[in-house]
Amino acid sequence: MTDSDPTMDASDLTPSKRRRTAESSPTPATSQQPYVLPLRGTSLARLAADVGAMAAATARHGKFMASELYGPLVAMEQAEGWARLDSKPPSGGEAVTWLCLDVEMCERRRDGERFPVSACVTRTRWESSVDGVRASQETLFNDKINPGDELHWWDDHQAQLIDWKDSVHGLSRQAHVAARGSLASVQDVQRVILSRFDDTCFLVGHKLCSDLRVLRIHGAALRRRSIDTMLLHWGPRASAPGVRQLLKQVDAPQSVGEAHDAAADVAATVAVAFFDVKRLTQGLEIGPAFAPAPLLAADDRQKCRVEIPERMVGRVIGKKGATLAKIREACPQVFVEVASKQHALKDTRLVTLRAQASADIARCLDAIAAKVPDLQPVTDAAKTDLLEDVGVLRGGSSFRAV
Repeated sequence: MTDSDPTMDASDLTPSKRRRTAESSPTPATSQQPYVLPLRGTSLARLAADVGAMAAATARHGKFMASELYGPLVAMEQAEGWARLDSKPPSGGEAVTWLCLDVEMCERRRDGERFPVSACVTRTRWESSVDGVRASQETLFNDKINPGDELHWWDDHQAQLIDWKDSVHGLSRQAHVAARGSLASVQDVQRVILSRFDDTCFLVGHKLCSDLRVLRIHGAALRRRSIDTMLLHWGPRASAPGVRQLLKQVDAPQSVGEAHDAAADVAATVAVAFFDVKRLTQGLEIGPAFAPAPLLAADDRQKCRVEIPERMVGRVIGKKGATLAKIREACPQVFVEVASKQHALKDTRLVTLRAQASADIARCLDAIAAKVPDLQPVTDAAKTDLLEDVGVLRGGSSFRAV
């Protein structure tokens, strides 16, 4: 997972992780406290149908087949170094299985390509029990990974070409270098996942596609067997939610640590997915992807659209989105969205503001103008024009209606 990625979450809330550089030893498969659905009338068949509905809702999301998400992974032909996910007949009794995974990554600066530095894979096996449906859990893999020899990541001269992202996951490059000879490989993780994947199994993750991409796992089966808590809770008028953001909204059935590492993120994702499937077994809906269409059709908030010269967009967004985050924090009543690409016909970028009250939008316009020194203050008259329709923000002039 990468909450960063547009989906990235509150990793900066754990300062102690910056000091965590000790080696993590390989973790054998270990059992954990089981989740239980002690609901009258709940059967394994009902659970299988509900879990299947979660996978179907994931695949129905409008962004599922996007090029930056699952599209290439589903359509890809066999390629060297990649493992294809194929379902096979299950071994053992009747069950429904989740393979939940998370990968922490580093990034090559020149092209933004990401590589794994650690991963965690757990298995949750749902079976019938006298009090409903019970799930046993075990950790299949929890270890550091060799990012790949092509990076030459152990070479101090190459280190400046890599964003190790130790401030996110707390794993230092120096510790990786010291353990270089004993690090697991991407192929090790592939074998763990593929050996357990069968017709009863679903992959579970938060922005699961990012983890699969760095683990080099693909296959058409992903369309039917992926449960992505990001897509299940990603509404059409909101940014992608982080897993820690979702965790605050659910009653976690177990304590989940604050450290932003692979094992903690897997635990958080399982907690969210468990909350979702529990609601389904109770006949309730979950997340925006499950909301009835009429609830998603109308948006009665006032809307203002502003165009900013492309050369000034960085001043509004800031380094790693810091400035935009401050604007959103200062104007919590306003939904602020910056287009990901430049206008097709003009050298501008569209910024959309939505709020119930026009006064809130006006204050947000002031906050945006304050971040761009070249722009003149926004007059009340210009704000009024903007709130009526599309607006444009140009260097050296005030806001004005198009």
